[in-house]
Amino acid sequence: GDLSSCVDLLQQMRTGKGNDVFCKMKPNIVTYNTVIDACRRAGELGVGLDHREQMRRDGIQPDARTYTSLISSVARMQSASAKSTKSATVFGANDPDMAFTLFDEMIADNLVPNGVTYC
Repeated sequence: GDLSSCVDLLQQMRTGKGNDVFCKMKPNIVTYNTVIDACRRAGELGVGLDHREQMRRDGIQPDARTYTSLISSVARMQSASAKSTKSATVFGANDPDMAFTLFDEMIADNLVPNGVTYC
């Protein structure tokens, strides 16, 4: 659940430089979904959305797991951010419109929601 370590490892993979990798490696869908799920656990929807855009730039199409993690991030954000700040006014926090926007994007990408997506 350490988001900064997860993001750091992704950067090391992309550059081939760092303590944990020995050569440049191309991230794949599993790599990005792992980072986006770490964002979900940390309540960092904005960071997760940034990584979704990066995966698209890398030519990797988001899948149902990607969107499920992002949608779940919307619900987790307020509780995660409330631990570190007094303000519950965080981009997307518990915002049904944001969750439905992500759901609509998932459908537009021709992805089929699964049982976990609806939870």
